[in-house]
Amino acid sequence: EPTLRVPDPCIEPFPKNLSAILDALFERYGYVPNLERLLLFYPAYLEKHRVVEADLFESGKVESKSAYFVALCAAAEMGSVYMMARYIRHYLRTGGSKDWFKPEHFPPKFQLLGPLNRMMARSPWDITPEMIE
Repeated sequence: EPTLRVPDPCIEPFPKNLSAILDALFERYGYVPNLERLLLFYPAYLEKHRVVEADLFESGKVESKSAYFVALCAAAEMGSVYMMARYIRHYLRTGGSKDWFKPEHFPPKFQLLGPLNRMMARSPWDITPEMIE
């Protein structure tokens, strides 16, 4: 008896450049991290995640340790223990100081980012260009 297969709307088709994405991940980490393995089920999100991380961490626009610290603050705001641990590892590998984790040594420029970070995590659509300046 023939069966009708209904496509799962949650599972997206693999993008044509999936191989390039996986190659870039392997080149960067030496393996494909667990998060990215999970995101293989959502290739469009994986691709966007990869673009954002590449722009933040690999473009040279922001110093590596600062970029990882900002990402760590965002992960903490969202309560993601996995992402916090991931960014702490990368932050320390790029020469970040453990002292920054102590409130009395927390850099003032990052203290100023706190409210903006909260808005980016909770309601990014409310952010105006004036807030970023």
